Amino acid sequence: MIKYKEQTMLLKLPVWIAFIPGIFSFFLLALVCFHILLREIINMDLNKTK
Repeated sequence: MIKYKEQTMLLKLPVWIAFIPGIFSFFLLALVCFHILLREIINMDLNKTK
Protein backbone atom coordinates (compact mmCIF):
# COMPACT_ATOMS: atom_id res chain seq x y z
CA MET A 1 0.00 0.00 0.00
CA ILE A 2 2.77 2.44 0.83
CA LYS A 3 4.74 1.27 -2.19
CA TYR A 4 1.82 1.92 -4.58
CA LYS A 5 0.77 5.21 -2.90
CA GLU A 6 -2.92 4.24 -2.74
CA GLN A 7 -5.26 6.99 -1.51
CA THR A 8 -8.89 7.22 -0.42
CA MET A 9 -11.23 8.60 -3.06
CA LEU A 10 -12.75 11.52 -1.17
CA LEU A 11 -10.11 12.71 1.29
CA LYS A 12 -7.00 11.70 -0.66
CA LEU A 13 -5.44 10.25 2.49
CA PRO A 14 -3.08 7.29 2.26
CA VAL A 15 -4.96 4.01 2.77
CA TRP A 16 -2.39 2.62 5.22
CA ILE A 17 -3.23 5.32 7.79
CA ALA A 18 -6.49 3.51 8.58
CA PHE A 19 -4.53 0.46 9.72
CA ILE A 20 -2.87 2.32 12.62
CA PRO A 21 -6.00 2.65 14.82
CA GLY A 22 -7.11 -0.82 13.71
CA ILE A 23 -3.90 -2.46 14.89
CA PHE A 24 -4.01 -0.48 18.14
CA SER A 25 -7.62 -1.58 18.71
CA PHE A 26 -6.80 -5.26 18.19
CA PHE A 27 -3.83 -4.95 20.55
CA LEU A 28 -6.07 -3.38 23.20
CA LEU A 29 -8.68 -6.11 22.65
CA ALA A 30 -6.02 -8.81 23.10
CA LEU A 31 -4.87 -7.21 26.38
CA VAL A 32 -8.42 -7.04 27.71
CA CYS A 33 -9.11 -10.66 26.74
CA PHE A 34 -5.90 -11.81 28.40
CA HIS A 35 -6.76 -9.87 31.57
CA ILE A 36 -10.26 -11.39 31.71
CA LEU A 37 -8.85 -14.88 31.13
CA LEU A 38 -6.36 -14.50 33.99
CA ARG A 39 -9.07 -13.12 36.27
CA GLU A 40 -11.36 -16.08 35.51
CA ILE A 41 -8.55 -18.59 36.09
CA ILE A 42 -7.78 -17.01 39.46
CA ASN A 43 -11.49 -17.05 40.41
CA MET A 44 -11.75 -20.74 39.45
CA ASP A 45 -8.72 -21.56 41.63
CA LEU A 46 -10.19 -19.65 44.59
CA ASN A 47 -13.57 -21.38 44.20
CA LYS A 48 -11.93 -24.85 44.18
CA THR A 49 -10.20 -24.25 47.51
CA LYS A 50 -13.46 -23.41 49.30
